Amino acid sequence: MNFQTFIDAVTLVAVVSITISAILQAAHYQMDFFGGLVMAFAGALGGGSVRDLLIGAIPVF
Repeated sequence: MNFQTFIDAVTLVAVVSITISAILQAAHYQMDFFGGLVMAFAGALGGGSVRDLLIGAIPVF
């Protein structure tokens, strides 16, 4: 396994974990399905954007 494949796998695990965290948070606040979807999307997209900004990947996404 080369380094780029490893980075892609770590990125995928990070996005999935943030999405699961957002869905669990939405369930805690008793949101409906659409609310959970919005929370998951915002968490995954926001987390990926922040990661890109921190590592200096320009343009973001």
